[in-house]
This record gives sequence, C-alpha cells and structure tokens, in this order.
Amino acid sequence: MKVDEQEDKKSYRSIIKSTAIFGSVQVFQTLISIVRVKFIAVLLGPAGVGLSTLFQSTTTLINQITGLGINYSSVRDVSQAYNDGEIEKISRTIIIVKRCLLVTGLIGAVFTLLFAPLLSKWTFGNSEYTWSFIWLSVTLFLNTVSSGLNAILQGARRLQDLAKSSVIGSTAGLISAIPLFYFWGTRGIVPSIIITAVTTFLFSYYFIKKVDVVPVTVSIKQTVSEIKSMIKIGVALVFTGLITSLVAYVMNLYISRNGGTEMVGLYQAGWGLTTQYVGLIFAAMGTDYFPRLSAVNKDNFKVKEIVNQQAEIALLIMTPILLVLITSTPLVIHILLSSKFVPVMGLIQYVVLGMLLKATSWSLAFIILAKGDTKMFFYTELTANVMLLVFNIIGYHYLGLKGIGIAFIFVYIFYTLLIYTIVYKKYNFRFSANFLRNFLVQESMCLIAFAIVTFVGYNFWSYLFNVILILLSIGYSYKELDKRMGIQELIKSKFSKTKDED
Repeated sequence: MKVDEQEDKKSYRSIIKSTAIFGSVQVFQTLISIVRVKFIAVLLGPAGVGLSTLFQSTTTLINQITGLGINYSSVRDVSQAYNDGEIEKISRTIIIVKRCLLVTGLIGAVFTLLFAPLLSKWTFGNSEYTWSFIWLSVTLFLNTVSSGLNAILQGARRLQDLAKSSVIGSTAGLISAIPLFYFWGTRGIVPSIIITAVTTFLFSYYFIKKVDVVPVTVSIKQTVSEIKSMIKIGVALVFTGLITSLVAYVMNLYISRNGGTEMVGLYQAGWGLTTQYVGLIFAAMGTDYFPRLSAVNKDNFKVKEIVNQQAEIALLIMTPILLVLITSTPLVIHILLSSKFVPVMGLIQYVVLGMLLKATSWSLAFIILAKGDTKMFFYTELTANVMLLVFNIIGYHYLGLKGIGIAFIFVYIFYTLLIYTIVYKKYNFRFSANFLRNFLVQESMCLIAFAIVTFVGYNFWSYLFNVILILLSIGYSYKELDKRMGIQELIKSKFSKTKDED
C-alpha cells in the first residue's frame, strides 16, 4: 500500500475515533445535565429549577466575557507548538497560557465580587442574593482555569485525558450536589455549583500534569507579547458568541410580540430539537478538528486535505441521522415533547434539510479561525447572523414557524458560498471531487425524503420509501467510510489479534 494512502487512512480513522470519543462525552454530559435538572425539579420544584438556571446563565455569561475567549484561542497556539515538536516551545506556550488563565480568572472573580449587589438586582430584581454571587465569584476563577487547562489538553491532542476529565468531573459534581439539594433545599444550589466547579478544576489539574514539559524561563515581556495574539483571537470569538446570543434574543422578542409566549415556546422547542442533537456531532468533531487544522495552518495543501476529510466524514455520519429525523418527525415530537408541539414539524423538517449546508460551511469557517484571521472571521459571522435575523423575521411574518426553517436554508446557501469564496481566494482552497460527489448524493437523499413526507404525508408508503432511503444512506456511508479508513481491514486485524492472544 502507498504511504499516502496509509496516511489518509490514519487521518480518517483519527477523525472517526475522536468523534466517537467526544460524541459519547457530549451525550454523557447532556444526560448528566438532564439528571441534574430532574433532581432539582423533584427535590426543589420549579422555583429551584428557575433559581439554578439564573445563577448558571449569569455566571456563564460573565465567564464568556471576562475569559476573553482564551480557552478557544489557546488551542491554536498549543497545537502549533506541538506540531513543531520542540519541547521548549511547547513548555513556553503552556506557561504563557496558564499565566493568562490566572489573570482572566481573577478578573472574572473580582468583577463578580465587586458587582454582586448589582448582579442580584439585575438577575432577581432585589438584593437578596448578593451573598450568593459573592460566593459564586470563586466559580468564575475555577471555571476559567478549568476550561483553559482543558484547552491545553485539546491542543496537545491528549483527547482521552480530556474525555476522562470531562466525564469524571461532571459525574463527581452531580453526585456531590444531590445530598445538598436533599438536605438544604434551595440553599444547596450555590454550594452545589461551587463544588461542581472545584471537582472539575481538580480533575483538569490532575490530567494536565500528565502533559510533558521542561523547565523554561519566560519573561513578563514575552508573556504579554504572546497573550496579545491570544486575546485578539479570543475577543473575536467572544463578540461572535455575543452577537449570536443577541440575534437569538431579538428573534424571541419578535416572536413573543407577534405570536405570544406560546409561539416562543414552540419555536425554542423545535429549534432546540434539531440544532441541539445534531450540534453534538459538531461539538464532538470540533474537539479534534480545530487542533489538527491549527497545527498545519501555514501549509495550504495540508489544510485542504484535512478540511476535505473532515467535511466528508461529517456528511457520511450526519446524513443517515438527518434522514431518520425527516422520516420520524411526528414520532420524535411526541416522544421528546408532546402532541401540543406538532406545529413545529415544518420548522424541524426545513432546518434538517439545511443541516448538510451548515456542516459544509462549519468545516470551512474553521480555516479562517485556524489561520488567525480574526477580522475576517468576525465579519463573516456578523454578516451571517444579521442575515439570519432578517430572513427569520421575513420568513416568520409570511409563513410562520415554517418560514424560519426556509430562511435557515437560504441563509446557509449564501453563507456557504460566501465562506467558500473567501477561502478559495485567500488560501487557494478547493473542495475535492470526492466531497462534491458525496454532497450531491447525500443531499439528494435528504431532498427525496423531504419531498415524500411533504407531498405524500406520513403514512405506510412514505415510511416504507424513507426507511429504504435510510438503509441506502447507511450502506452508502459504510461503503465510503470503508474506502477511506478500511473498516473491514480494521475489524479483521482486531479479530486476528484476539485470536493470537487466546
């Protein structure tokens, strides 16, 4: 076998392996979150759920702003250092990241400490929870440092350690929180948040000590110089996140004023059902994808290779899932929501139809980020978010919730073309023939499934045809994955090893 083919197989296997690991982690953390909310709901009631949500959302927002996005931008720097393979450079980069985390963590903690009375009034309308926010200032420091340490693990490609840290930290936090809810009631919410932050920090700290470093001296001047570039990228990401949150807020406000709070509930439920669960795949893939891309960001040929591989894998994994969602939308709504949410069916179907476009543009957008072109990344994301808001409002005005789904497709057609034009002209990026063929095949399957349920409805024949399509998609994805990573070859080698051991 040629060396290039062998390297390609290793690369594809690495993508699948990391996706499987972090897909499992994402699912596990989602389940932990569900279980936590369930315990709060049973032991503390709706008031407890509301109190916990407000504390968490407020501290998360402060974390996002005062953390300056270092937990994201540091991944790029650590990845580059590891790709160069110089232990001194790796050690210097990690020291600088740690110093930066200490500073940003302290900023978040001091901000929360000083503005605790105002935070209580803004969040709850009174000063009753001032001391709660004073205590929670500890979590601002710990969460900032923990997320940064996890970013180092991510950049260093210690993915199994990162997965263990996330899973063990979440589980320990949940187990320690339950007795607090049981014995202290709502007074146990703040201590539970603090204990979760402490356990997460301790496990992150434990695993970070496994990263090989050597003693190096880094001056304050060097630290400040390096931190500037990290903050530059991080701030762009923070502002992008804030714009996304603002667009979501304005859209909720618009729907509330024109359709009432019940319509907002329908919109959030339908939107969450599609983006949240498919988003698990994006989150799982991004954990390994961004560090790998950042490590070779100066080599356009390597960038092209990695992006095409990632985009292909995203399509092959996602399409069968999307076909299942299109085929079983009413069933999914009844199981995960209730019959009252049937009006969101059109929204879900159109959003699902546009998800392969989102997967494609998602793969491309990382190129700009890995290259460190923060201005371009910010402007493209700003354009996409403004367009999404405008088209969502127009779509909702004329077609209701279904119009928001149609708007999603139009926006992502434009956004994908925009991003592709930028990376084509700036970095000489081109999609491979394999990717384009896969995209046409998989998107065609989604369009056929969509057309069947739209024009035939949900009955025996539509289910039959779409189940056949799902099986064809699974078969096609398996065949293409086997071509790229040698699944059968991998299975045979595993069996032969097992026999040899016996």
